[in-house]
Amino acid sequence: MTQHPPLGAEVILRDQSGGFHRATLSYYGDARVTVELAADTDARFQPRDRVLVTWPEPTGLICLPTQLAGHHPDDVLVWTADIVGDPWPEQRRQHERANIPGYVELYRADPASDQTRVDGPVLDLSEAGLRCGLSEPQASMFKPSTPVELRLSLGGADDLRLPGRVLYARSTARADKLLEVVVVFDRPVSQAEELRRHIVLWQLGRDG
Repeated sequence: MTQHPPLGAEVILRDQSGGFHRATLSYYGDARVTVELAADTDARFQPRDRVLVTWPEPTGLICLPTQLAGHHPDDVLVWTADIVGDPWPEQRRQHERANIPGYVELYRADPASDQTRVDGPVLDLSEAGLRCGLSEPQASMFKPSTPVELRLSLGGADDLRLPGRVLYARSTARADKLLEVVVVFDRPVSQAEELRRHIVLWQLGRDG
């Protein structure tokens, strides 16, 4: 686990009410961090609010516990937070993976990208993320921490739309030459209950 993401990297702030908010890391010290909330955020933070600062790494989604100290006097989007504990990995393998037949459309959250949409089969799925096979792109298109949006189709049900970050992308020796991409969902996922329902139904069918 690295000490922290690079300055200027995008992180996700998770509040105690279950909301998640995009921000940029502008400072990381031994005792404090400073983040700048995205301009379109609807967060209404107060000093002393507890917030998890999260970012993806190969071991999983890293969670850093913090307590907000206050915002910049000239910019309500820039907040300083005291670090109140050690970071920990929220590992994808902590959640059971379901081999649910499905299909995913993956969109890079980067309008400047030459190719912003790719698709392919779901290889496995959990409450924390998914592994999928993509047929066209190169691994360099999906570097770790790349923000993406997914449209997930599972067995004829309504599509799920989920935000996340690339954990890794790698070429495979598969005959179909699919690129294997693992995405960790931003937590909490807005459609978490619906996603969990699909996984529970799969578990019941497998065990029954």
